[in-house]
Amino acid sequence: YNAYMLFYERVGVERERESFAVRSGRIRVDVPPPILKDVWTENSLFLRDKLIYATAYFDFVKNVVSLGLEQSPPQGLGDVLKLCVSFLMDTLIHSWELTQVEAWVQAAQIMLPKDALGLERSKWLLKAFMLDAPSGEGSLQMVVSCHWLREGLLHQRDCDAREHITRLLLHAVSNIIQMEPQGCNNHTHPPMPQSHMSMPAGDDHLHEPYLSIYHDQPLLTDFPYSRAYPGGFDPALDPPNDYLPFPRASTVVGEFIDRVLGLLPDLPPHWRHFSHYFLLLSGISRMGTSEKAFLLTRRTVSRCIDVMLQDESPLRHSHKKFFRMGDKLTQPHYGHLAELIADLVCSSEPVCESASDDDEDPAYLPSPVQQESAGMLDEACVTFVRLKKFFLRLLQEEVNPRATQQLGIHLCWRNERISSMVISVACEVVEDANEEDYQALFELLSVLTQMRDGLEQFRAVKFVSGFVAAIVENIGYPDLSTRCLQFLSTMCIQHELVREHVVKTITNPQLHRQASAWYDRCLTDAPQPVKIATEHLAVRAIAFNPPPPRGVPDGLTHALLGSMLSSLERFLHFILAPMQSPRGQSSFRLASYLRVITSILTESGGGPSVFSELLSQHSGYLVEVLDSVNEQRLEIDHNRFETVRLLLAASQHTPSVLDALCTANECMLTHHITVKSNSRAYITYNRLAMQPFLKLLHLCCEHSSDFLEAWVQHENCMWAIQQFCLNHMRCHMEIAHQLMQLSAYCLSTEAPGGGASDCPIRIFRARLLEAACDTMGHNPEACMLPLHTALQPPTRVDVAKAARDTLSDIVELMSTPVDTSLPPGAADIRNNTLMALHTVVVEGVGLGLTADIQKALRQSKQRPAMTKQIFRCLEMPRNNPAALRHAIQALELIQTLMRLDKACSAVCCEEIVDSYADEHCQLMSLADARHAWLETSGDDEAEGGNVMELWPELRGEQNDKTDRLWFALSCEVASEVVEGSSELREQGTAVRLVFSVAIDVLPSGGDALVAAVRLVGNVMGMEASWKDAVGKDEYAKAWVERLLMCYKKRLSEEGVKDTVVKVATVVAAQQWTSRDVKSVTETVLADLVEAAERVGDASNEDEALEELYVSSLPLSVICRVPVLKSSIKLQDQGGETEKRVLEAVASIHGGDSGMKDKIEELLKDYASSMQRK
Repeated sequence: YNAYMLFYERVGVERERESFAVRSGRIRVDVPPPILKDVWTENSLFLRDKLIYATAYFDFVKNVVSLGLEQSPPQGLGDVLKLCVSFLMDTLIHSWELTQVEAWVQAAQIMLPKDALGLERSKWLLKAFMLDAPSGEGSLQMVVSCHWLREGLLHQRDCDAREHITRLLLHAVSNIIQMEPQGCNNHTHPPMPQSHMSMPAGDDHLHEPYLSIYHDQPLLTDFPYSRAYPGGFDPALDPPNDYLPFPRASTVVGEFIDRVLGLLPDLPPHWRHFSHYFLLLSGISRMGTSEKAFLLTRRTVSRCIDVMLQDESPLRHSHKKFFRMGDKLTQPHYGHLAELIADLVCSSEPVCESASDDDEDPAYLPSPVQQESAGMLDEACVTFVRLKKFFLRLLQEEVNPRATQQLGIHLCWRNERISSMVISVACEVVEDANEEDYQALFELLSVLTQMRDGLEQFRAVKFVSGFVAAIVENIGYPDLSTRCLQFLSTMCIQHELVREHVVKTITNPQLHRQASAWYDRCLTDAPQPVKIATEHLAVRAIAFNPPPPRGVPDGLTHALLGSMLSSLERFLHFILAPMQSPRGQSSFRLASYLRVITSILTESGGGPSVFSELLSQHSGYLVEVLDSVNEQRLEIDHNRFETVRLLLAASQHTPSVLDALCTANECMLTHHITVKSNSRAYITYNRLAMQPFLKLLHLCCEHSSDFLEAWVQHENCMWAIQQFCLNHMRCHMEIAHQLMQLSAYCLSTEAPGGGASDCPIRIFRARLLEAACDTMGHNPEACMLPLHTALQPPTRVDVAKAARDTLSDIVELMSTPVDTSLPPGAADIRNNTLMALHTVVVEGVGLGLTADIQKALRQSKQRPAMTKQIFRCLEMPRNNPAALRHAIQALELIQTLMRLDKACSAVCCEEIVDSYADEHCQLMSLADARHAWLETSGDDEAEGGNVMELWPELRGEQNDKTDRLWFALSCEVASEVVEGSSELREQGTAVRLVFSVAIDVLPSGGDALVAAVRLVGNVMGMEASWKDAVGKDEYAKAWVERLLMCYKKRLSEEGVKDTVVKVATVVAAQQWTSRDVKSVTETVLADLVEAAERVGDASNEDEALEELYVSSLPLSVICRVPVLKSSIKLQDQGGETEKRVLEAVASIHGGDSGMKDKIEELLKDYASSMQRK
């Protein structure tokens, strides 16, 4: 649409009024003819365009084309195609209805079939796109080459429209290539003879006339690069167009490609749209080797790169002007250009610089991306494609990563110089690239590094050198550095050569000045994310290959560890000074470095002992490091924490480190610790840091008795117990338990008799008891754990006195129910109280404090509540060793309380009935159970009832499930403790519990006997544990008596016979005298004599013999005879039974003389009866 503004010169109204002709109140003025002509010309053009771009006209042309497709014969479709394409290129692409372009292109493709007619139409189409057209008028009129090609691919603003037009052209080219036979598969004429390449006569003064013609396009000449495919003067052409820079095209496709390439100098102003121009060339290149060869003869690679680089091109001096391509928001799309160059380069033979004499060497193989050869690259193309600026542009702008990767592989194959250039450029781009661009760069570097062409070592060196320099440059940007370190870790895992050279950069930093000490810097001076990534790199990628847990240390691991230990000595004094911050907290400078060394030690396949020799060389200095860090006196110091972890890892299998620690024990005894219960930061740090420190302290105590004595005498020992175990136990429950385990070990080293009065261990026990008793008044819950520790093992009178003095307070504390709303520390306090109560009561009975304990229990009104809380301990989930130990202690404590106190026994009855009445059996009512208990006890003040009489009342006259369940629970928990615990004392407690329960249960069932013996078998090899559990227990004699007295009833049951023999053998192994089982032995002998007398009188002699044999079994084991090895099965045949009885009785030996005499006399009587029989 056009608008005109007219300007008039104002004229006075009164002057020459009469000269104006006034009609209808308006003044008429004649318009000058030139202006009127221009106006009507513009109006006519406007009206024409309005009609041309009208929807009705579009529909009309569409209907005409559709009618032609339907009704025209095949020979007439050529005119329809011309109408269709002419309307498309002259009208439709200039309108706003660009959505219709796809439909018109599809219609045109239908009229280009793969036949002879389609071939002719395709040729017409390409020629039509090559035609020139005038532009402008008058003196401004000029000829525009390839008018439709420019309009469709360069001037068209719509991307989809350019896509459809490109598809149409590629369809036509494909038709021609497939339908028209090529001469020797080439689009060019044979090379012209030399005479045709010379200049015409009379032009001798112009030695190279084409230089003046193509002075702004040097790539069309031999200067500065000689052409591999030169042209010349062609007599078939008319001057001045008779000179061709390249061999003349012999096909329409060749001519079309030449015309397309001729538009290259005009591309920069159309940088927003030229992507489809290169898509067209790339599509033609992919159609076959002939097309690639033709493009190679035209120096397509170098000419395209020259356009891309512009002012950075080597031929920039020949350009008349430069057009800046791209702006702040948009960059040119070079993806198809890169695809075209990669396709052509990979179709040429690579220029290799490495040499090898072995024909089977991998270097002689083609590159992994090598395509069918289309010829050699021209000198200019080789020069341009190897330009560093070209690759830098490709990588910086992330141009088609796939094509860039293929191009790099092909050019780097067997070529050191190009490999060095490409890897250096990639690493240089990494320094300045954004994080989202890293993926393509990393893929390129990974592919180049793993190429197997004989240059693996060279590329690994170049890659590591350049990449660590990039990491150093980006160390101030945590996200970028972290990504780079993660990629380097992957490369070390995948490529052993990369791992090897990375270790060299660490161990020999002088080899790489640009990245000197990069590893130390990443671990000490970098942001925390970078440190974490470097730790992963060191431990998971560098130190072990493959990574842990399958990885094992090798020479590189030792080299890395040795270098880190040496570097620690070298730069420690530089970083200790500025470590302290204003808040008294460390700056983590050493933490990551030390953590890497610790991880290497702990995650090695053979443990730290693999590095024992290396650690021995630096053991003294490692202790100095701890001493130096301690001198900083920082309250929250992660450097100190990691130093302790390192020493702990090194000490576990390296005695020299323990020697150094125990010799210079001041750094351990004066270890700086700050306790602030009102600060979450301090509580968290102490929970983290105290665990390895106490483990290391424990190792030192085990290693050196002098260090142990120094520790228990040092003021910090009791200070730590006071702070962590007594004053602030709720905040440091884990630390308190670990500290008490250390204290228990120290106390266990005390001499059996208690030692001299000045013994450090004895003094330490007294101080611990004193501290616990002093805390009992104002904080009883906190002193339970130290009290339990101090009372074990109870061996002296002063310990027994402490047990009596603290029992009432322990009962009061144990009777308080656990508040489930409190944190988990409340349950820990109850467990500690349970342990202390178990120690005082159960161990106190063994010390002879039974009367004192009974008196203290009767004086406390809380003992029923205490007993109920003990039963609550059995309800804890037994899914960990600690809970199992507490359940064992609760069960054994319940058994002991039932024997000591009536009120506790009554509560036990209630709890047992409540626990099992509904689920397992029909029990008597609670009132009947209590009444039966009181009747058995007699006086209300009696010292508890007889447990053996209590169980039948609970069981009922015809039901014994309650005691079986109770015993099964005891055996289940005890068996798990025996199998899973390595501490002899815990095993002894478990076994003793089962024995005490078995005393009450054995008369009622054989299952209890079998279960008890099975548990005994698990600890038969642990002599110390067995003696601790049974040998000194007051229930041992009763248990043996009960076991042997039930032999009549149990030996007839399957499996019990062998069980009794095994138990009796274990009893004999403990060297119990005949006096201990005198009554049992006499009973057995009496039964044996009676059985022998019944042999002659019985009507069934086989049954009498069997009874005699059964009676002889307990006698044989009591007299310490070997167990019969064969499995004895009684039979009713007299001869076999007689043989078995004779073997059993004849095997008796040992024992006292009275037993021998009785046995011999019995044997004689038995032999006489057999003779009479």
